[in-house]
Amino acid sequence: MDIINQFISRYRREYDFYEQASRMASQVLESNLQSAGVRAIVTWRAKNPVRLESKVRQRAIAKVYQSVDEIYHDIVDLAGIRVALYFPAERVEVGRIIEGLFALVSDPKEFPAGSKPSHKKRFSGYWATHYRVRLPENLLNESQERYAEALLEIQVASVLMHAWSEVEHDLVYKPLQGSLSEDEYAILDELNGLVLAGEIALERLQRAGEFRVLSHDKKYSNHYDLASSLLEMSRSKLAGLDIYDSAIGRVDMLFQLLRDLGLNRPEDLRRYVEALHADLEKRPLAEQVIDQILSEDPTRYAVYENIRALSFPIFVAAPVDMSRTSKAEAIGQFMTLWVEYERMLRAIEESKGYKKLGRPSGRFLASTIDISPELGELHEQLRHFRNQLVHGIKVPEADYIRTQIENLRNIIESMRNTFDLTEKPPSYELYDLAGVISFDYSNNNGRFIVGPDDFSFETVWSSASSSSIHAYNDGENIRAIALATGATRFEDIVDARIYDTSSRTRTARLGEIVIWQNNSGHYLATRIERVAARSHGAERNELVFSYKIAPDNTHSFL
Repeated sequence: MDIINQFISRYRREYDFYEQASRMASQVLESNLQSAGVRAIVTWRAKNPVRLESKVRQRAIAKVYQSVDEIYHDIVDLAGIRVALYFPAERVEVGRIIEGLFALVSDPKEFPAGSKPSHKKRFSGYWATHYRVRLPENLLNESQERYAEALLEIQVASVLMHAWSEVEHDLVYKPLQGSLSEDEYAILDELNGLVLAGEIALERLQRAGEFRVLSHDKKYSNHYDLASSLLEMSRSKLAGLDIYDSAIGRVDMLFQLLRDLGLNRPEDLRRYVEALHADLEKRPLAEQVIDQILSEDPTRYAVYENIRALSFPIFVAAPVDMSRTSKAEAIGQFMTLWVEYERMLRAIEESKGYKKLGRPSGRFLASTIDISPELGELHEQLRHFRNQLVHGIKVPEADYIRTQIENLRNIIESMRNTFDLTEKPPSYELYDLAGVISFDYSNNNGRFIVGPDDFSFETVWSSASSSSIHAYNDGENIRAIALATGATRFEDIVDARIYDTSSRTRTARLGEIVIWQNNSGHYLATRIERVAARSHGAERNELVFSYKIAPDNTHSFL
């Protein structure tokens, strides 16, 4: 058996390995592209053994292979992923995402290359970027770690360019009968010119879409439009800077957060983009904006936690064990303390004359509010740990989280001893038409009033469990309550009148929505974001709910 036959025989035995590796890489890449608001068609394949043998024998004419391993080293696309972009201008952003997700084996290869074409051409030919990568082990669980050895080739080009390259490659390099005529080469060249013109049209289409979204101050209908707006606003704000040093990030999660908080209009986003400045940490744009939104109101953490809980890597799966519950409880304790810590920092900053600083660094705190260098270092360590919990993929072990909880308690206690922080008495009223509430439901008889004037609702709550809460229609101006069965977002409630209001009380679990009707006939929707109960081991009783009041004379929350 010659070397090529040996290679093909071995490859047939390993075919499933390369197929699985390319499938896994394709899924995680496609998921991240969608999250970043990049429109693309992602496909994958392991190289067909019959076509592979033909390719190797053709290459063997000019190159004499000495071993099977030499052939493996020479053929780099045994496992391949193709990214066909709707908009060619997003090749740079896709490159940042690929380089952030995978381990690069070599520098990306840009096309058109500098080599002389095999026939006379008027147009530049194939425009694309090829990446040779491996799956990093941090994206794999223990049973998948062997796939980190697979070499993968990722080809990134526009949908038009991929289509043309398929035709050109099969006709020029794999003709069924004889070589192509000059006329056939000229037609392929002509088609290439049409494809390049088509790419220009696609770029114009993308810019037109961005202008449409920005010029009409309507709600973002999807995270793709949000991604276009975020990039366009950031380019204007950070003129002269390479904003791609940080990829755009999880725009899908930013979109859900903005939508849940009623902040999903261009004018709302612009306020956060305007606050970006050049010395921000080099982190994804969406992540920076999310942090600004959360720092404005710490109660928003609960909303974001629920959004993030529904988002997880496509194929990374942790073993099922009891430690998950322990981790969730530890994370909840840390975030509850972090909310308290952020409130404390804001109070200190305002007392010093600083406002809207976002999330300051330890060095800044040491220079402005006279904390010790040791506390500054501890703050910086906790800030990075908080970012890992809020934005990271892998969750630390419960024992490590508890260590950070103790560190956070220590810094809070030190701050209290250093600064005179007189706490304001809690308020049990909020007059906005939408927002997020966090309060101790064991105080004030479980009552909290939201909304102004005729749109006012006196909600009443009591303990049920660590993951549910009782709601009552006992408020002075409440006519009826109902559980919006099947609804998980306010936009799901098209007609609030259809839900059952026959009971005085309803029990809502995390993520469920309670509908309230007041004596003026208006409707309120409250979504349960977090419940903590001392009877179930929590340090304090707490209910966090987001809410939205339906517009005047309507019963829809669209």
